[in-house]
Amino acid sequence: MKMYKISNLIIFLGLVIPFFNLLSQIEEQPSPLGPGKGRKQSEIGLSIGVGPNWQSGEFFATCDCPSFKDGSGFVFSPNLFYQRDITDVFQWGAMLGLTFQNTTSSYKERELLTFESQTGEKFTNVPVLFREQMDLKFNQLNFMPYITFSPFEFAFLRLGVQTGLPLVASSKHTKELLENRIRLDNGETIALTIGNGNQVVLEDGKIDNVSSLTFSLVPALGFNFSISGNVFLGITYSFYIPLNNYSERGKDFKLNYWLISLDLKYALVLRKWINY
Repeated sequence: MKMYKISNLIIFLGLVIPFFNLLSQIEEQPSPLGPGKGRKQSEIGLSIGVGPNWQSGEFFATCDCPSFKDGSGFVFSPNLFYQRDITDVFQWGAMLGLTFQNTTSSYKERELLTFESQTGEKFTNVPVLFREQMDLKFNQLNFMPYITFSPFEFAFLRLGVQTGLPLVASSKHTKELLENRIRLDNGETIALTIGNGNQVVLEDGKIDNVSSLTFSLVPALGFNFSISGNVFLGITYSFYIPLNNYSERGKDFKLNYWLISLDLKYALVLRKWINY
């Protein structure tokens, strides 16, 4: 593993470990001399989220051609989380998981090419229509501390800051021929091919100059439903706002996305009033 990847992992773990040290805190023991007090509810859970993403900024190709804009795609994100009461309406929590993102952008352009007819005559600046397409993949390990405000038992607002450690960043650039034939000014028709057919791969590999860590502001709205006893089901709508560029191979290149998540929670401790 390269040294910069090791240093990025050390930084990431330096953000994660202090939060998980809080999990070792023991619930306060009641005092025989103290007044009544409410227990602090704590929960662990699994969250599975899916949703769309969309590109902001520009992503540069390796060839001498226009940049790619307005890409869109799909996000899948499984996460584990832990949260605990601060008060009856505020909770702190931490989420650890993965994000898998795919996005595609494309454009059409006419290139001016030169052809030679069967008679040997050359024709220049003949327009031929192509489609350029860029498929991007960004997978990362995420950690997000957050604060939750729950004015009601069934609904909550959440705000977190997510740190992402990129694991996979790859691009595939293809060029597709959209015309099978062209007619020259002398009336001659020429069949067109590119590569072994009508498409060629110009680039297929990892992306250089990827940000060592990504940061996103994540507001969310969620709803809780009690299933039985200590088990709860939740639905959460989260919006991920990137705070830094994903890669320097572009201009202000970021991937924004939102997720609808299904959350399964188990309460390790339920809120209950205790009389000392």
